[in-house]
Amino acid sequence: LEEVLRWDWARMERCHDYVQWIFPTDEASKFNKRAPLLTRQLQALILADPIAMNAIRRALTKFCDFLGLELLQPQLNDDGAMGPLIIRPACHFEERVSDCWRGGGPQGRGGNHNWLRISRVLHCLRLVSLNDEAAA
Repeated sequence: LEEVLRWDWARMERCHDYVQWIFPTDEASKFNKRAPLLTRQLQALILADPIAMNAIRRALTKFCDFLGLELLQPQLNDDGAMGPLIIRPACHFEERVSDCWRGGGPQGRGGNHNWLRISRVLHCLRLVSLNDEAAA
């Protein structure tokens, strides 16, 4: 994880197997046969391990930055309640649109492999009960 957290956006775009390692799911990857599976037993171990949960949160922050998004931690509201976790466009969002958000092919139609990455990240977050992060 520490190595991936040091990567620049170009390397994150070029490398196609890191997402399966830092955001494992309970489904075998069609693209990376060596990727780990997040079994129910592993999910329970991760939920019980604050270091593992923090690692997933750190990976999410890095992935959001790659997408041109920023993750804002919940803030205390005027009424004393915690506000929601927010993910919003970052100041460099427009710089990331062509790689991360625009569809492929002529006139920007068709898929973008980063959309599959986003789906995987959301699936992983839900499996380890980071539902607020997934909903943001």
